Amino acid sequence: MPRLAVVDFMPIPAGSQNLWVHALTDPHFSVVDKHVLVPAGGRTRLSADERDAARIHIHEFAGRSARAAQFLAQKLGMERDPLSHSLATVDPDLVWFNLAGIGEIGWIDAAAAWCRARRVPYWLIVQHVHEEFFFITDAHEAKARDVAKGAVRVLTVSGRNRASLGAAFAERMANVESAVNGVPRAFLGAAAKIAVAQPPRTEGTARFISPARFDPAYKGQHLLLEALAGAEWRARDWHLSLVGGGTHEDLIRRLVRYYRVPGERVTLASRTSDMLGAFAATDVIVMPSLSEGSPFALAEGMACGRPAMGTPVGGIDELVRDGETGWLAHSTEPEDIAAALDRCWHDRTLWPQFGRAARELAARAYDLEPAHRRLLEHVLTDARKR
Repeated sequence: MPRLAVVDFMPIPAGSQNLWVHALTDPHFSVVDKHVLVPAGGRTRLSADERDAARIHIHEFAGRSARAAQFLAQKLGMERDPLSHSLATVDPDLVWFNLAGIGEIGWIDAAAAWCRARRVPYWLIVQHVHEEFFFITDAHEAKARDVAKGAVRVLTVSGRNRASLGAAFAERMANVESAVNGVPRAFLGAAAKIAVAQPPRTEGTARFISPARFDPAYKGQHLLLEALAGAEWRARDWHLSLVGGGTHEDLIRRLVRYYRVPGERVTLASRTSDMLGAFAATDVIVMPSLSEGSPFALAEGMACGRPAMGTPVGGIDELVRDGETGWLAHSTEPEDIAAALDRCWHDRTLWPQFGRAARELAARAYDLEPAHRRLLEHVLTDARKR
């Protein structure tokens, strides 16, 4: 049985973990011995039940003793990388380095070198590449490029991210390919029932939902609030649910007041485990992001038959097809987001039609069943290269 090690650097549960969590808990992956390496004290999106049922082994790296050993090794002029030490303990046949952003590639050069020295194949799974990302110096870029070129596969979750990755390296690498950050089959089935039984309403209070962590620098909640502060929206009947949680909840609350959006029109909530219920209680998804990978929550919501308004960043425009599944802003500028949201309002009679198209697209292109079969084939092929 091939042994797969997934390395994740996020210390808290995050959307960037969805791809490997869904893959490792898929019954198809029962033919793989699965190990996950996380920072000491870190948590993942895996529940205890999921971990036990899928037989996933969790390991920590860079704990207190490891950091002390690293400090001592540096003082003595010796190299000691805690992550490499943990990988040696697992002894994998294949390593997935799950990178929340391409900048994290700078954290794995020693571990990647460990893999190459022992002929252990490794992948980079890049969850996000900012549209304007470039490494700070040529030396940093050269080191990162060596790590990327040494990978058997570099997976990106959207076409725009793949293009940004190519620009950051000024090279079209042959080992870069696409991955699907999709929706599990069980969720798709439940979402289809909601889409049929509770389609978007064309009368009454228009219910908008923005399902994203509270992080305006990336998710652009301030731009949405600025648009809704316009005089035309004061005369309209609407309600916005901001669902995501995160470290900027207080800031988001103050931004509501800053833009003078009526407080009774906006509800803030931490990310819920019942996203099906959250989408069923709304009509339209709004995603005013400034930068994205492939927004998983957007695919979930569209699977529930909800049309969407979004910005042309990351994988949003692969889901939001203007005039078909929703309304795509021309840019991330505030006036373009406001214009797209206004078009959405005036097209309210089309919300059910766009919602049906959104559900069909999500079910066709974001179903993890075929995506996981292809992923597993690559795992079994690459693990044999050791």
